[in-house]
Amino acid sequence: MKFPTIRSLLAIPKIIMFNFKAFPLKTAVKLPIYCSHRVKIEGVTRGSIVINAPIKRRMIRIGMNHPPGLMSEKSVAYFGISKGAKMVFNGTATISGGSSVKVLPGGVLTIGDHFYCNPFCKILCKKEITIGEDNLWGWNITVNDGDGHPLVSSNDKTNERLNPNKAVLIGNHVWIGATASLLKGSRIPDGSVVAYSSVVLKAFTEQNCVIAGYPAKVTKSNITWNH
Repeated sequence: MKFPTIRSLLAIPKIIMFNFKAFPLKTAVKLPIYCSHRVKIEGVTRGSIVINAPIKRRMIRIGMNHPPGLMSEKSVAYFGISKGAKMVFNGTATISGGSSVKVLPGGVLTIGDHFYCNPFCKILCKKEITIGEDNLWGWNITVNDGDGHPLVSSNDKTNERLNPNKAVLIGNHVWIGATASLLKGSRIPDGSVVAYSSVVLKAFTEQNCVIAGYPAKVTKSNITWNH
């Protein structure tokens, strides 16, 4: 008989609070979201999280995976949804320990079925980030659809922004290597691989390719990859 660990017992109050804050009673009692007691949760309210899939217990796991050698079990994860923002899950997902997910006002973050990211990944959504099905991410990935601060022309009294936010779109069956960054306007086609430490600054259209470098470009074509 397998007994619960102290870590899993400590997580129970936060798991219950998270689910009952996010979902109607009929969904909340099924506990679709499991999280570590070391997840900082901010702004989650009824309707801020949508699950477009059959509801199952533990189908979405946040901060509970701590691969040996990559991180300490004491690392804190962050999960925040601002007022007027939304996060959509289209199936199962694992967001490992030490990772940070933040959706700002007006932003919509969509995560496809069978999503897995390793520790210390960072997702900051200001407008739109859409992740397809069957995504596998290494550790310390950064995905950001905007810049840190607005830029305006000192000669333009309209204060029109020079660096607007731009959607990030990631296709199905995409593997993103560790420490890669996908910045605003990035688009990764189906079946593609983003190489280790690459920085993606634009939209790509060729499917089943390797995207690598800084700035990233297509380096291999007609590839396949397996888990």
